[in-house]
Amino acid sequence: TGKAVLSAESACAIYRLRPKARGVSGTVKSHTGEIARTYGVTAKTIRDIWNRTTWAKDTKHLWTDEETQQYISQRARMSAKLDPTQNLPTWFAGAQ
Repeated sequence: TGKAVLSAESACAIYRLRPKARGVSGTVKSHTGEIARTYGVTAKTIRDIWNRTTWAKDTKHLWTDEETQQYISQRARMSAKLDPTQNLPTWFAGAQ
């Protein structure tokens, strides 16, 4: 069977379910599994949304200031297409 294709709305709903603080690893793994089953995706998909690896453009409005700074730091270390003046993805740089 194929996996579900998420919508931006689903990605935002999943992002809102992220743990606010780092908890016990087993608890987070169990939580991601439950959410993944609900949305018909893998636990990795859930973690990728929470880690802002995927769906970042659609979840950006939900990020805290600290998460925004973490994202900027992550992207500065990656080899993605970056805005040369700000070292950010071009879609992110224009939205600030």
